[in-house]
Amino acid sequence: MNLGDRMSDPRSLRRAFLSACLALCFGCAEAPGTEVVALVGATLIDGTGAPPLVESIVLLEGEHIRAVAKEGAIEIPAGSTVVDLSGRWIVPGLIEANGHVTFDGQIDHAAFFARHHDRAFDIGAENLRTALDQGVTTIRDTHGPTASLFELRDAVDAGTVVGSRLFTSGAILNYESLLDIPSTKQLDEAQVARAREQLDLFIEGEEQGRAVIAKLHGRQADFVKISLSGRLPGAPPPQRLSDEVLTTLLDEAQRRGLRTTTHTMNVTDLQRAVALGFDALEHPAFTLQLGEGAAWPEGLAERIAEAGIFSVPLLVAMEVYITFLEEPERLEDERLAPVPSELLEDARAWLQREGSDPSILASRRARYAVVRDNLRQLIAAGAPIAMGTDRGTRLNYHEHANHVRELEIYVELGMTKLEALRSATLRGAEILGVEDRLGSIEPGKLADLVVLRADPLTDLRALDEVAMVFQNGARVDGGGR
Repeated sequence: MNLGDRMSDPRSLRRAFLSACLALCFGCAEAPGTEVVALVGATLIDGTGAPPLVESIVLLEGEHIRAVAKEGAIEIPAGSTVVDLSGRWIVPGLIEANGHVTFDGQIDHAAFFARHHDRAFDIGAENLRTALDQGVTTIRDTHGPTASLFELRDAVDAGTVVGSRLFTSGAILNYESLLDIPSTKQLDEAQVARAREQLDLFIEGEEQGRAVIAKLHGRQADFVKISLSGRLPGAPPPQRLSDEVLTTLLDEAQRRGLRTTTHTMNVTDLQRAVALGFDALEHPAFTLQLGEGAAWPEGLAERIAEAGIFSVPLLVAMEVYITFLEEPERLEDERLAPVPSELLEDARAWLQREGSDPSILASRRARYAVVRDNLRQLIAAGAPIAMGTDRGTRLNYHEHANHVRELEIYVELGMTKLEALRSATLRGAEILGVEDRLGSIEPGKLADLVVLRADPLTDLRALDEVAMVFQNGARVDGGGR
């Protein structure tokens, strides 16, 4: 895409405007130095699960949190920038534990990746910026074009892209190819081939598995994701990995200090993943195969909890299908104005086809009820849960801030609001192994925090009322809100 094309894209225009605004915000014109910023008067929810601290002081020094206390309990250093936040609430920067920043809510996966492969970096940069404005300061990306994701991560770390901090596995190992899903459009073979180079990563045996893990480690992957099963219609599944190959992959990853997670879509493979000892499970409640729902066997939730395996539920990724079928007018939401018109037209056509058969909506509702019950069991068992939405998947547009709805679902299924917030903060750091740096507002940690206009413990929708966002001690929301 040339400069003219970028500037005609509504997302790029917005990004350019916000980047220009950053120079007007305190802490943004230069890299954070030793200046102290004192945030005073807000009610603090620190992310640890502790009760809120009313009329707090949070001191930010450079990139880090210097001190946290009750207002009046500590002295504000002379020369500090004091920000009066009376009547506001502060929470840690939110962590999205499963997202896809190079996805754009597209219906036609094959056409999207083939045609927009060369723009993956730009698409990801825009979506990272959108997430940051929503208070999501960190995203754990679990699948996408490998090289583009690593490039994006490094650009955010270097400060050349302003957006959510990115942790990524690159492409899923042994996952069915998104380029093989039937498309409604004529695809260029060369475009498909280029996209495959980053998206398709299949394993044929233990030796190759070790080599792939070694390569990912060499490229500084943040974790490894392996597919045990899938359910995408029309795509031929890859060869099923044996327990021996999976054990080799897990052992090699552990030897190299890489955490592991898995893609499972049925009860059998979920049980295999638990027995093999994965560190985390993506959408474990989605025990669906070929359109059928399956309730969990007795005791499975307790085994996951006892093993301390993290779960990332992603229920909103299933709920959006039902929501849009019930309310197709949601596609006209003004927040979706930046989404390319081609993708919205594809979505309208898909909803018209799906909506023409009432049995489709009934089936989706029935399967979703099973999934909700499975997650209810996990919550009741006390299993560690990190908030994730699968943002970027079909109809799951980045602009809709569906992480707020995801947290509401957790509360509907048994969490307290404080526990739900913890799933989106400290639990997100724990699943990545960076809880010493991120996930809560404590002295010594990186200063990622969000200022809200209303109390999220009264109504989680307050997370949609973002007043300020700080990342690494700098205010990054553009100001003026």
